[in-house]
This record gives sequence, structure tokens and C-alpha cells, in this order.
Amino acid sequence: MNLEQRISALATAVGLDIKQLLNTPPGSFSMTTVEVDLGAIAQDSGSFQITGLSGLTIGASVLIMQAPGPYTGKGDLADEAEEMVMANAYVLNANTIQAYWSGINNASISGNIKFMYKIL
Repeated sequence: MNLEQRISALATAVGLDIKQLLNTPPGSFSMTTVEVDLGAIAQDSGSFQITGLSGLTIGASVLIMQAPGPYTGKGDLADEAEEMVMANAYVLNANTIQAYWSGINNASISGNIKFMYKIL
């Protein structure tokens, strides 16, 4: 699945029109990157929270996807991100995003992974 297909699948899951998303003028759509430790023991799925935020609307959808590397503790190549994780998320409370992830093709994942997100 290429990047456009991944974005399309995620956008569809949260009710966005992918053509509208891809045709958004430059500079008007940006995503925040966060690096998350998924744990020392490899698992094929799990959850994490993005905390320290403020003023969020409870229940709001969040567009989230794996970001390119490099990742802390996994080498220095940008291609470390090659189709490892799919994720979905929502705003849990005014300060927290709740995210759920799974390894693509049931791949077991551990350690740090970067994610990009946008609250919709």
C-alpha cells in the first residue's frame, strides 16, 4: 500500500474526502510529529496516549499515521518506517489523544516509532 492509499484509507475511516485533503493549498494543512515508545516486548497491536496538550474537543477525530524515521534506537535511515504500523485515534479529553495501532500484516513491533497527527 503506497502513501496515497494509506492516507486515503485513513481519511475514509474518519470521514474525510481524500481529494479535498490532497488538494488543500500548501501551508494550510500541517501535521505534528511525535515519537512514541511502543514497549520493549514486540507486539502486533497496542495503544498509546499523546498527552500534554490543551483545549482539545472531546471526541474529535484525529488523522494519524506513521511518520518517516529515523527513530531513536533503530538506526539512522529514513526508510525504517516502511509500512510497519497503521493507527487510528480520537480526542479522549481536553489534554489527551488516545491512539490504537497495529502492525501491518500482523508484524510485531517494539521500541520507538514516530507518528504524525492532525486533530480534525
